[in-house]
Amino acid sequence: MTGVQTCALPIFNHICVQAGTLDKSLKALEDDIPDSEWSSRRQIATALETLVLPYRLEANFRVNIADGNVSIEFAATPEQVFPSSVLLNGIGIVPSSREVRKRAASVYIQRLAILLAAIAFRSSSKILHVWVAATLDTANRHQCYLSVDFDRWRFNQIDVEKDMDNIGNFSRVYHRFVPAMRIERGILRPVKQTFRLEEPRFCPPRRYEALSLSSRRIPKVQAEALGCDHVYDLAIEEADKRNYVAIDIMRKLVFDKSDEGSTEKNVRMILDIAGDDPDLSVRSAAERCVQGLIDGTIPEEPFAIGEEFANGDALSKAAERAHEQLDRKDPAGAIITLKAALADVDGHDLFADSRGIEWRYFGNYVDRALYNRLYGASETSVMLVPDSYFECHLMLSAAYEAQGRHEAACRHAKRTVELAPLDRRAHLHLVHCLEVAGDSEGAIEGLNRLLSTAHDPEGLGIGYYRMAFFQWQKGNILAAEACYKSSLGVLRGSFPMAATELATLAMQHPETFREDMSQEEMISILTDADIPIAPTEPIADAFLSCMKASVDAEVFPVARNFVSILAGLYPDDVVFGILRSLETEPDA
Repeated sequence: MTGVQTCALPIFNHICVQAGTLDKSLKALEDDIPDSEWSSRRQIATALETLVLPYRLEANFRVNIADGNVSIEFAATPEQVFPSSVLLNGIGIVPSSREVRKRAASVYIQRLAILLAAIAFRSSSKILHVWVAATLDTANRHQCYLSVDFDRWRFNQIDVEKDMDNIGNFSRVYHRFVPAMRIERGILRPVKQTFRLEEPRFCPPRRYEALSLSSRRIPKVQAEALGCDHVYDLAIEEADKRNYVAIDIMRKLVFDKSDEGSTEKNVRMILDIAGDDPDLSVRSAAERCVQGLIDGTIPEEPFAIGEEFANGDALSKAAERAHEQLDRKDPAGAIITLKAALADVDGHDLFADSRGIEWRYFGNYVDRALYNRLYGASETSVMLVPDSYFECHLMLSAAYEAQGRHEAACRHAKRTVELAPLDRRAHLHLVHCLEVAGDSEGAIEGLNRLLSTAHDPEGLGIGYYRMAFFQWQKGNILAAEACYKSSLGVLRGSFPMAATELATLAMQHPETFREDMSQEEMISILTDADIPIAPTEPIADAFLSCMKASVDAEVFPVARNFVSILAGLYPDDVVFGILRSLETEPDA
């Protein structure tokens, strides 16, 4: 037996056995749709974390069910981690040479590639090709040692036990797939990687389209889960169209100081692009930029013109100016600025709900999807208010609060909750305003509304933390304890203030405090105090179904938002694996 066999085989005997056969699919969860993007990703991520391997596996993958493609890139295990000594029959334990360890590492890489390909194929019957690459990154270079396209038909011909049990069979197995692989004396040498994870065959461009500009129809099953029929119904940015047009304008601007007609050319170009746009805000932006160029009030340089086009409206400028005034501790000045800007809008009911139209603000895609699912109606259209409109009301409330004008502060805070009924920031600000105004019961009601819809770690954690204070204030010590522990259970070690206050509560009320309060006791105490058990069942159900649907519908800005929140709530390697598989838009 050779040194590499002695070194490697005891470790590798059962690696490829875990591959199984392609006719046996990986275990799917009951609620997952078979052969879907979500199901395939969850199964691959779960398998990667549950494989029995001698060394830690680091891998990233991409899935494109529609085209039948999966790509996997895994970190090659360096030879340094392999045994430094081997047992030879009749000789005993002898040092293992570097060459022997390199051969062992090469064998390990080849076996692991087969195993990973099998996992991907078994995750969905629709997967026809699996690209696998073994790479090794150092401080100053990236190297690939194996790059291969496994097709399902040829892969199904592999007899794992027979073909992979003998090192000498490896070349014959891999030869079927024409891999990028160079072996010298049994050692894999660097080769050029034949694919990238971000290629369109793995990451179709439709996944990155601007939501507000996409008319792509969502499949029926996913549409029901997301509460909408088209991708644009998941948009959250009112300014998307203006930003898109602004970039186009910036690319086409003419800046030639020797050309006396450059301003005229730029004016004509802006009007050609945006002067007749069906979006009123785009037409207004075009007129504003053209007038500024003619008057000389806008510098003739791309960034200035682009910024004016996208964010040069009166509300945006007022919000920026008011923010500066509040930073300077000038609430009176901010009030004057904000009232003047909002008078032109609210005075004409520009963003007032009417029959068939709701004007809303969404701080993230999860809020938008959940709003569609929970509150959307087929006969009602949801229109997006500008971010600056929401911010103006929020800042005006804060400015009034700074002056002790509690009624006005609460009025504008309530307006932000109307605009954004799922927004954590809006709810918490309203609770603060009610608290300062002396309306503790109103503040508790506000926290109950927040907790009844909370779905992210911050909303849950801060909501329970604030509720703990009010329960303590009312003398409900057990309820306060349960709220503090609920907060810490979500935020863990990231919120030391809650831990400090919980310790103070224990010291002040030792006769009531329960050091070993169980989860069941916490739920019972919160229920008796009429405090929601968050996330509530309707929110949790909607969250999970929206998350899966956004992945399956390939609306990845939404999907990543959902999965990142899930990872925050339930830190788990499988969830993080799924999150890494949901690619962001590649650099141009």
